[in-house]
Amino acid sequence: MDEFLAQLQIVLPVLGVNVIRVRPVVVKAVGAPASAESPMFVLQELGSAVNARAQQIDGEFAVLEGSTAVAEWSRVGGAESTKKSYASPSTAGAIVVGRSCNGRKEWVSTKGQTFGVWEDRGALEV
Repeated sequence: MDEFLAQLQIVLPVLGVNVIRVRPVVVKAVGAPASAESPMFVLQELGSAVNARAQQIDGEFAVLEGSTAVAEWSRVGGAESTKKSYASPSTAGAIVVGRSCNGRKEWVSTKGQTFGVWEDRGALEV
């Protein structure tokens, strides 16, 4: 399975499909400045198995490994927010919860701040 995934990581980007991303390992030197990564954002829905974690990495909003999502869509995702690129928090949220999603409001940091508030203030850390 690992070999299959490694091949997909090579072939899919060539075809213009960027759905499998591996988070780069960053080695931090002692005394190095704080990371420019975004905080961890969580999207959970009561009454479902949705429990997803995500971060903004290299300007793209990425759902992290180990997240759980719905098995199928409950409604048609026709809202404008779900038609944007896959790098947006709204599209990531829509894929996770299986319906239209305002990612700027529904993704919340571990400290209770929405992605929209974090993004608007231009913060590097929460």
